[in-house]
Amino acid sequence: MKYVVDANIVLSGLKAGNITELLLSPHIELIAPDLFFTELENNRAEIQRKSSFSPQEFNLLTETLKQKIQAIPFEAFRSTFHLAEKLLCDHPKDIPYVALALQFNIPFWTYEERFKRMNPLVVITTKEVRKKLQRE
Repeated sequence: MKYVVDANIVLSGLKAGNITELLLSPHIELIAPDLFFTELENNRAEIQRKSSFSPQEFNLLTETLKQKIQAIPFEAFRSTFHLAEKLLCDHPKDIPYVALALQFNIPFWTYEERFKRMNPLVVITTKEVRKKLQRE
């Protein structure tokens, strides 16, 4: 199973610790725009505060995620960026994630229900990912 993972999925999972087994599952392949790790670093203080990770634990987790989540450069999904802009004119921070999902024609794993109404985007929720993984 391959998905474009929304930064909010990972950030929420790190804070709450409730989806770590999904994020690190060997049965799930994750990709994200290369700005993903910048977002993670920009939220370091909040993640550490809400999760009680020490700086060393956060660094280890970041390195683990860098091995698990393939960062895709903008050039690889440039051709679908304009379509993503049209779909998300009011949420520019999500445009790279949607463009990436459209480019590779794979589901976008996100919490945000509003994406489910955006054709041709295919969206999957954490609950659906968990169900698919249980069937494997």
